[in-house]
Amino acid sequence: MKNNRTALLNRYSRGRADGYLFYADSLDERTNNPLQIHAYLDLLSLFQNLGKPVTACRVGTLGLGFLCAGVDGMTSGIASLSSFSESDLLQNRSTGYNMTRKYYIPDLMLTLPVEMAQDIVGDRRNAHLRCQCVHCQGSSSGLDRIAKPHFLRVRTEEVEAINGINGTRDRLAWFIGRVAKAISHCEQIQKQNIVNLSTGYYSHMKAWQQVFGS
Repeated sequence: MKNNRTALLNRYSRGRADGYLFYADSLDERTNNPLQIHAYLDLLSLFQNLGKPVTACRVGTLGLGFLCAGVDGMTSGIASLSSFSESDLLQNRSTGYNMTRKYYIPDLMLTLPVEMAQDIVGDRRNAHLRCQCVHCQGSSSGLDRIAKPHFLRVRTEEVEAINGINGTRDRLAWFIGRVAKAISHCEQIQKQNIVNLSTGYYSHMKAWQQVFGS
């Protein structure tokens, strides 16, 4: 609720902070509730009015939308670090996190299990989805070995692309254009039936269209 966001602003604006790092519980790139995403963006915007840097942490690819909307920064992570959960943080665990190796397919705007990603880009119908970065060089196998440097390289290039666009409107147009293409690619892969890429894998991007395209 707006009153809750205002209460947070009033509480934390009294401190002499150099900036603000936001970790939103159970909100990440797979969140498909447009109202929840919009409320979070509104909260970030309120704090930006204080004139201090604002960073949305562990929001994954959703962070690209936040950057285009004017938020100062974002953080991304691989696997479990692409989201934040207070309950997981407080949980007593005998072992560390189970970091499933994943691979980011830029044209899909999805980070998928390596095996699933290899099945998708390994199909000749999806050769256009193979990454041409210095680490991948169009490869469709052995992606587990290059998943991390590939991700860091591509995400850096995406942020640089946003920084090279002047004006919020043009930045949002760039983001919404990418989202529309990603959804189209996902729908094609779903029809190919190579892997079980259900609508649940990309339904959150339709929420992005509502939030950032309005």
